[in-house]
Amino acid sequence: MAGLFTTVTRLVTCPYFKLEKVRFTEGVEEPIPYDEPVIWMMLEGNARITVDRIKEPVTLGKGDTVLLPAQMQNPIIKTETDCIWLEITFPTKTEVR
Repeated sequence: MAGLFTTVTRLVTCPYFKLEKVRFTEGVEEPIPYDEPVIWMMLEGNARITVDRIKEPVTLGKGDTVLLPAQMQNPIIKTETDCIWLEITFPTKTEVR
């Protein structure tokens, strides 16, 4: 996932997980493109995650860690400020082989 308002830098790849540093600029609103669990650890900034059928958005700020489950319904992230987070994902079955 990368575009005009984002950058993704791979930091670690091993058989057990991938660690990337993600930067989003303020005001980005995008769907979260995962169908597997992912962990975000906020290093800078503030953002909100909205998910269908959950009344209140999840707010994230510096120092927060969140586990995004695999089966979210229409998850969307909106950055309120410039954000940087670490993103931990796990290899899929085809990557493990």
